[in-house]
Amino acid sequence: LVVPSLVEEAFSRTLREGMATGLAVVAARRGGMPEAVTDGKDGLLVDLDTGSTPLADALVRLAEHEALREQLGRAARKTMEERFDCSNAAQRLGDLYRKVLERPKPTRVLIVESGTGYGGSGRSLYQLLKGLDQARVRSIVAVHHAEGAVDDIRRLGIPVHVFGGPSAKAGGHGRLLVRWLRWELPRTLRLVRLIHRHQVDVVHLNNDIYSNVAGFLAARLTGRRVVCHLRLTRAPTRLERWLGRWAAAKVVLTDEAREFYRRWWPQDRVERVFNGVELLPPAGGTDGGRLRETLRIPAGARVVGLIARCVPGKGYEEFLRAAARVRASM
Repeated sequence: LVVPSLVEEAFSRTLREGMATGLAVVAARRGGMPEAVTDGKDGLLVDLDTGSTPLADALVRLAEHEALREQLGRAARKTMEERFDCSNAAQRLGDLYRKVLERPKPTRVLIVESGTGYGGSGRSLYQLLKGLDQARVRSIVAVHHAEGAVDDIRRLGIPVHVFGGPSAKAGGHGRLLVRWLRWELPRTLRLVRLIHRHQVDVVHLNNDIYSNVAGFLAARLTGRRVVCHLRLTRAPTRLERWLGRWAAAKVVLTDEAREFYRRWWPQDRVERVFNGVELLPPAGGTDGGRLRETLRIPAGARVVGLIARCVPGKGYEEFLRAAARVRASM
């Protein structure tokens, strides 16, 4: 599995899930990926600043050495089991809820998800909720879109409330005001009613601050503590820096991100909680034969894959250039 991102990936879900199935992985040495992969032990890291040659060299190395592929795959699975299992992430977050409340008793948490349900935040939320002990942490979920991972969350028996409408995006002050009056103000009022109805203790905002202004204000109006997930490693806007002061804790995905955000907020209020991963069966036990047949891949052929959104920065061009080099050399 190849993850050749040119952008600062906070913590690639594709990378984690590939490692969890026991695949040998090759990842760019960027963002939080070096915190998941130890080069040469449970995967290979490559520098793509100078082009696709290092990626091609790593792929040729793995193609020619079956024992190395198997060794890295086994070690990758072990890393996911020991450090990134969903239950570990869920326990850490449950402990964080009780820490911000300064009490050990069961906690009611309202989790606000502003994504589409198909991205990494929605899937990570589903995996988190699967691992949370609902006897200790009772969860209620409010979403902007009822698709993708939201259907899976419902099947867990967790109450889901759908607000609809677009998520906020950074823009000018005029655009922000129009969006606020049309969407965020009604959302704020609905969240306030939801907090009171379910006697919520903590409001957990599952995405960046800008897309969760309504969640911040609803928590502020009702006097509830806020935990905010910062899934991207980027400089906060002035509005986000101001709102961020209200958060009892900000959750980041990597140690790199924790160090990055200390320039704006006290480090003792920024907590690192790795995204958990569902431990799927090892790759050798999955029904790969059917997929090979569908894609017309010969049974004995070695397969190298890249799984990502088709957007700039995901490394498709570098992957294709490296693939051409590998093909020419084999």
